This record gives sequence, C-alpha cells and structure tokens, in this order.
Amino acid sequence: MNTVGIFIRLDPILAPVARERLAALPDSGVVDLEGPGTLGLVLTVPDLDTAHTRLRREVRTIPGVLVAWPMHAHFSTGRPEGAAFPVTS
Repeated sequence: MNTVGIFIRLDPILAPVARERLAALPDSGVVDLEGPGTLGLVLTVPDLDTAHTRLRREVRTIPGVLVAWPMHAHFSTGRPEGAAFPVTS
C-alpha cells in the first residue's frame, strides 16, 4: 500500500463543507489536527504520479482549501521511480 500524508489549512468559513468534501474523496482518510482550521489527509495511491495528480486536481480545487502540502510519503514497493528524494519504505 502506498500512502501520502497531506497537511491542509482551511478557510474558517468554508471549513465544514471543505472537510466533508475531503472526507468523501475515494481512497482517503481525514485526520483532525490540533490547530484550528487544520487537518491531515491520507491518500492511498498506486504511485507518486497519481498522488501528485490527485493533490492538484482533487484536493487543491475544493473550495475552502487554502493550503494543501504533502508532508510524508510511504511506498511499500520502495523508492518510486523518478523520485528526487528518498521515501519511507
């Protein structure tokens, strides 16, 4: 299983709707964080390219998402091809 952890900051006014939409994304899980308007999102993905595409096209386009930044990547198959950085395996 390959996962990517994403830090997300939400607009306080749109946060409830944005959180609901993030939670509805396929192969994902929302994690509440301590700071107001912040949460984590864990995506399960087949590869690094898919993670990047989903971050750009699905996560960052949700109204109310102010910041969505990948913080961690775990690839059970080892280092993804073309990765410029080592990832946890």
